[in-house]
Amino acid sequence: MALTYRLKFTRKLDEKPELKELIEKNDNKSFLISKLYSSTRGYIESHFDKTLIIKELGSSSIISFDVTDKEVDPIAFRKSLIDVVHKITTEIYPEEDYFFEFNGDIIHEIRENGEVKLNGHSSFYNDLASLS
Repeated sequence: MALTYRLKFTRKLDEKPELKELIEKNDNKSFLISKLYSSTRGYIESHFDKTLIIKELGSSSIISFDVTDKEVDPIAFRKSLIDVVHKITTEIYPEEDYFFEFNGDIIHEIRENGEVKLNGHSSFYNDLASLS
């Protein structure tokens, strides 16, 4: 089974040169970063804080992170992945709302109306502060 994290934006975006450069320079052997791609019928159907969120996004953009090394240290993996996600969401697309999800099952993080919320029932962020 493929393990994929997705950064789903709530609208269609243009690929910025900074994103293209980040993808090209990614040397992390634990995951691959897709190019920004668009869907005309984007949606969210995942859990966040014990609530199933079902939301039509319509025309929206997505970046996928495909896990390539399932044997890597999980804390180091999550730290490197969230560093890339936050670089994208804070430096490249700082004004865009998004959902950061895993395999369509659980949303780890949401930005809506500029406010970032972490899923209190996700273990994704456990032990990451110790690597800062």
